[in-house]
Amino acid sequence: MSAKQLVIALVVVGLLVAGVALLLLPEDEAATPGAATAAQPGEPDALPTFNAEINRQAPAEPIEVPASPIESPERARARAARRDSGPHRTVSGVVVRASDGTPLDGVAVVAMSREAVQAASDGGPLELELPEGSPLEIARMTKIDNAEGRFELSVPVDTAALAVTKEGPWPSRSQLYDLASGTDDVADLRFVFDSGFTVSGVVLDEGGSRLAGGRVEVNGLGETESDQIGEFTIKDVAPQKGVASVRVSARAPGHARGIADGLVPHDSSEVVRVELRLPVGGAIAGRITDTRGEPLADAQACLVFVMTSEHGSMAPGGLRATSDAHGEYLIDSVPPDRYIVEVGYGAGLAQQGGTFDGSFELDPGQPLGEQVVRKLVESKGLALRWFRDVAVVAGRTTRLDVTLYPPGVVAGRVIDDRGVAVADAKVVLDRIERWPANDISGSTVTSSRGLTITSKGGDGTGETELAQLEGEVRTDAKGEYRFDKLMDGSKRLAVAGAGLVPQSLELNLKPAESLEHVDFVLSAGLSVSGRVRDPQGSPIEGADVEIKAIDESTFTGGEIVTDADGRFELTGLPPGPKQLLLFKTGYASVWKHVEPGQAGDLELTMNFAPKVIGFVTDVVGAPITNFDVSVSYKVSSWTNSGGNYPDGRFEMPIDSDTPCQVTVRAAGLRTVVMEDVLPSRTAIDPLRIQLLPE
Repeated sequence: MSAKQLVIALVVVGLLVAGVALLLLPEDEAATPGAATAAQPGEPDALPTFNAEINRQAPAEPIEVPASPIESPERARARAARRDSGPHRTVSGVVVRASDGTPLDGVAVVAMSREAVQAASDGGPLELELPEGSPLEIARMTKIDNAEGRFELSVPVDTAALAVTKEGPWPSRSQLYDLASGTDDVADLRFVFDSGFTVSGVVLDEGGSRLAGGRVEVNGLGETESDQIGEFTIKDVAPQKGVASVRVSARAPGHARGIADGLVPHDSSEVVRVELRLPVGGAIAGRITDTRGEPLADAQACLVFVMTSEHGSMAPGGLRATSDAHGEYLIDSVPPDRYIVEVGYGAGLAQQGGTFDGSFELDPGQPLGEQVVRKLVESKGLALRWFRDVAVVAGRTTRLDVTLYPPGVVAGRVIDDRGVAVADAKVVLDRIERWPANDISGSTVTSSRGLTITSKGGDGTGETELAQLEGEVRTDAKGEYRFDKLMDGSKRLAVAGAGLVPQSLELNLKPAESLEHVDFVLSAGLSVSGRVRDPQGSPIEGADVEIKAIDESTFTGGEIVTDADGRFELTGLPPGPKQLLLFKTGYASVWKHVEPGQAGDLELTMNFAPKVIGFVTDVVGAPITNFDVSVSYKVSSWTNSGGNYPDGRFEMPIDSDTPCQVTVRAAGLRTVVMEDVLPSRTAIDPLRIQLLPE
């Protein structure tokens, strides 16, 4: 008989008078600390808070948990089966919210044996083998799926405790409740469960009128709609411990998204109240067809990028729609602006993620969105398309009709200047878009995996270039490469081979076009080599080595790192002066002007980097774990955005032990700026930064 395995991970969180208080943890994320009270009939209900350690209800005598030797899985299964076949009793009751005392559904109640308690107190995860088809599967766990929050299950008489656990969409959280020993049935148990706090508020238009039917979310989860008077309530909001605020957003037909930040309360009975004002928005609508003019159902249209006169950015999430049986789609609640819109099967998945219906075999080690898009293009035989300069005006609908075409192809061969095939050359294909950036002064680069947005200019003229990775391949033994399943539009091909000067070219691929002979001839290049040591003369391994031409803004060579002896070599460089960059966490970065092709190795020293160290707390001194911190000088800055800092502690390695400016930001809280901070001093006396409500 096959077996089904139930894995329940528990950790010890405190020793209470009644015994050991336990906390169930999910596989990936810890639940909110604190046990809770199991109120017996006639006892007052105690509402727990997030920060207080709460005594659980214990039987008249403490649970005695005898030490037990490690046993084999076979013995554990046999013991579980014996327990299940022995005497049982029925336990029943209700689970209510700690926030307001209302019944809670959607949680599981699990019976825990003494052995389970012992295994948990030993520190490791507990594994219970449940024989398939056995009453044990039902008797030891039940799911509450009724509005009254009631549960009933049959448990072995030696069951020591009941665990209540709640899964998603927020991080899982669980609490354990002692069960008095005995053989009699137990009824009317009342478990007060800390399921999170409540967010409520009102959705208004720009003029202050209440809006019904607004779609409201908290941190992109827990969606609900505003009622006829614009009011809404979202219960069981439970972010990770240390998160200081949550972001509440709403959309409504004809209106763009409104946003408000709410501070996470320290007591779950406190209601977070927000007001969401929605500006007037526009819409994009159209029809999606194939080359014969036939409508295409279930295709997507998604706003992926915003084109601004200063720079550019990813579009706000959720601005997408799926075509109906007539190929028609409508994207509502769009903020006025200029956009790049992606249309096709799987549109927006690579940039913003999302959901899809289908069954594909995917590689978990590769970006899933990009894999799904390729699978959809292959199965549908139709490529994605980009449409730029799609202008959205408040109160109006922009029409965008789209024809989808079969995918295109770009292929060719790479040889050196002797005519010999270059095998294993790296060929990178980027999708390119450019637009005027007349309001920029200087240069700005935004980069994430597979995407780079670069803006340069001044005095009323400038340009933004957006480059998104569309594919990367290696040439075969014949020097040949091939990209298929391509969308149409502007492309940039870049080719690099060992010891050869890289080349790139731009081309425009028409819909369904196949370019089979995009060939490259690479010439031999120059090299720069050297050795990197610390101040004591020891080699530094793993330092990143990058290089650029003096008049360029972007470094290349990020795949090169120093070896165990601190040595590196950059090859395939064109003639001309270059700037070399060395960087590694914990060391001050090194910039050096070099001339490729010069004889001899460079001897370079990287000094240990000073750090800015500090602690960030809220108004009552509780650690804030999610915030942005930046350290700035007059000509340079270091920023860590969206960092997760256990216990609110941060360390920012920088290049110079000279006075600097430290800025800390968190949503819904006042920004703190500290001037003239000496990094070395913070190693002795760390910064103490308190963020207050806005």
